[in-house]
Amino acid sequence: MSHTALQPSEYHAFYLPYIQKVNENASVIQGLKDSHNAFLEIISPLSDDALNVSYAPGKWTIKEIIGHLCDSERIFANRVLRFARHDKTDLPGFDETLFAVNSNAASRTKDSLLAELSTVRGGSILLFQSLEESWYTNTGTIGGKNMSVRALGYIMSGHQLHHLEVIKSKYLK
Repeated sequence: MSHTALQPSEYHAFYLPYIQKVNENASVIQGLKDSHNAFLEIISPLSDDALNVSYAPGKWTIKEIIGHLCDSERIFANRVLRFARHDKTDLPGFDETLFAVNSNAASRTKDSLLAELSTVRGGSILLFQSLEESWYTNTGTIGGKNMSVRALGYIMSGHQLHHLEVIKSKYLK
């Protein structure tokens, strides 16, 4: 199923730019694989030193971006699991800045961060593979806003692609 089948009622408008970054013909699982491979292709050749630089004061380093992607992936995957299982609890958002400040990403190696990111994304792929496709339209709420399981999958892919675009445009000029 392509993300063009997503209905606006399945996600908050804030997430549309992420969804639009994913190949419109990609399945949720293919989008997760493609976005992760594209990210690794650009980041893997970079040195640890290159990953420790931010492009401006107060901006995250690439290591902190990777840590943010790991944290976000876990939170999104938890939402997928809960909505797939018909949990109707209104889930909270999270403070990405607070998470980044407390991530310890700066003291970690590139290999450690990329291994974690690959493991977390692999877990997300396995989670989606474990679901009946009919469950992809299950919904829940985050901060009172409706979200479907499949929208979360496309958001996960698009979120990683968004940060890859930032890295390419701001860090790798």
